[in-house]
Amino acid sequence: MALEKWIYEKLKAHMQINENDSDLLQHGIDTFVSDLSCMAGALVLAAVTGNMWEAILYITVFSILRTYTGGWHAESRLLCFLSYIGVFALFLITLRISIDPWLMTAMFAICCIITFYLAPVEHEYNPLSEKELLRNRSRSRIVITLLAITYVIFFMIKWYISKVLFSIILLNTLLMLALRFSRHWRYYDSSQMCSRR
Repeated sequence: MALEKWIYEKLKAHMQINENDSDLLQHGIDTFVSDLSCMAGALVLAAVTGNMWEAILYITVFSILRTYTGGWHAESRLLCFLSYIGVFALFLITLRISIDPWLMTAMFAICCIITFYLAPVEHEYNPLSEKELLRNRSRSRIVITLLAITYVIFFMIKWYISKVLFSIILLNTLLMLALRFSRHWRYYDSSQMCSRR
């Protein structure tokens, strides 16, 4: 918490911040530091295991997916860090599991279909407006489509990269489903959203 306070005080000293923006700025700094610590932890683990480029790809793709698809959120910063590192460790484990390429492709397709129709999954701690829900739904579908195209291209060129993408989409889908079937899921009427598109 000291780092966030230090950043806030430095920004406050160099910028004019009114009372209305103060809480928003503090929340932004808290989120930035929390995300940064999660990514740093993943990179340290990747350096130890020798999976640095996979970690960079994971952080990039997983962050984009989570932004638009939603999913399970931790209730505290410590739990957030531990769950992020835990999911990243699962990612590293899935890379070491031998799997038939065609079975992997079928599972990848299932994950894409689930994400395409289920996203965004909204958490009660992170409610979205109707406009944000519509935006996230369309953007998640664009991201999934681009990810599927990239998967197919690398499946033909370099199979291992497809396996990395499969592991990322699999874990993201599991986190979406974990929220969808938990008590923290925030229901919205998707039929109304569909009618407004």
